[in-house]
Amino acid sequence: MPSPQPLPIPRPWFRGCDQWRMPSVLSKARDRPVPLQPKFVKPSRTNLRSKPMAVATPFDPATAALGTGLVPLENYHSESVFQREKEMIFKKSWLCVGREDQAPNPGDYFVQDLPICDTSIIITRNRQNQLRAFHNMCLHRGNKVAVHPQGNVSRFVCGFHGWAYDNDGQLRHVPDEGSFHGLDKAKMCLREVALDTWQGFVFINVDPKPAQSLREHLGSLEHMFDGFPHEGMKCVLTLRAEVNANWKLLMDAYMEAYHVLELHARSAPNAFNSDANPNGHLNSVRLLGPHRSMSIYGNPEQIPTPAQALALKFVFGPSYTPAHSAQALEKVPGVNPDGRSDWAFDSTLVFPNFSFYTSNGWFLRQMYWPIAPDKSIYESHMYMFEPTDTKGLIGWEHAKTQLFDVALEDLSTVERTQGMLKSGAVNEMYLSDQEVLVRHGHHIVDQIINR
Repeated sequence: MPSPQPLPIPRPWFRGCDQWRMPSVLSKARDRPVPLQPKFVKPSRTNLRSKPMAVATPFDPATAALGTGLVPLENYHSESVFQREKEMIFKKSWLCVGREDQAPNPGDYFVQDLPICDTSIIITRNRQNQLRAFHNMCLHRGNKVAVHPQGNVSRFVCGFHGWAYDNDGQLRHVPDEGSFHGLDKAKMCLREVALDTWQGFVFINVDPKPAQSLREHLGSLEHMFDGFPHEGMKCVLTLRAEVNANWKLLMDAYMEAYHVLELHARSAPNAFNSDANPNGHLNSVRLLGPHRSMSIYGNPEQIPTPAQALALKFVFGPSYTPAHSAQALEKVPGVNPDGRSDWAFDSTLVFPNFSFYTSNGWFLRQMYWPIAPDKSIYESHMYMFEPTDTKGLIGWEHAKTQLFDVALEDLSTVERTQGMLKSGAVNEMYLSDQEVLVRHGHHIVDQIINR
């Protein structure tokens, strides 16, 4: 009898900016080995690590202030910590909720539900072509006025009693208005939320009187990506999953490259390590106030898989490494700031929960939304240049599949980890120099919620 074959991971054929909503990450299919690269044999970790690094990662001098001690694990599952994060971070911070091109025309809108802020937000474009943000709440009895995730309307009509508001939040119609006593429609506007934009990203702040403007919050990040060609790229893939893990645990999985050699050995073999850098050490890290950024090493001599080689013939951008890219991003301060040829991409975390990945020919917008101490929403939106012919679609589809594979691997560890934290068997974690951004994140959160 032939031996049973591993269950395949479903890979839908994506079109445009289709969504693939992943179910619970730890299905039986995903717990079994998946032969993404059947002929690939992972190199010996011991042999690789016996080779010296050519150059050590140049760390931001500010990392020294973070220390080298153990980091408590309680912050990943404590209810009291979660409630303080909710009130002192998420209800006070500028949060990225989308892109301007999600509402390009007057009347367009999209909705962002924010359980961590106890609200739902409408982002809409008015007749003056301005973006506005409002609590998705009728002033009559509190019902949501927008029940679809996106659309185009001239009026937001409450489905309960028919009160109608325009795209500036003004109350325009009340059925049987004469039966209300002392009703002043001019004062019954949708409650506005502070909104601003940066590099095409839309940010909101639910604090009625934000302590900082968005520019003040960004600090030195404000001009770091000036010149990056994201306006010419299109959303080609959205991944969304409800994950049984704390938002910081989920986010921290993406804040280091120490895991790459082990976790991504099948999906990205030898893409981020080489004989010169056997452990895939980071090119550099930067601490930017509450924000942080790192440059990921890319192996210039990586041999592409057959699928990668085919895709690279047809489109720019599906590979991680610059040796396979047809363009270079110069004069963009936040992209490959070291000017190294062995660079794959940069990952920048805009506090508190927005990751912005930049590379040759693509960028990612990645979000980590808290729901409960042990539950979060993961979102990843991939943008690429739109292909101009049928051949270019091959590269598109390969890039989507590659991101899907890597995302499944990254998410596969966090639920297993979260499930063990409450055991109390281990209460602290050791972090290496290559995990300094994880340490920085915990340091910033601790400073805010315990001041």
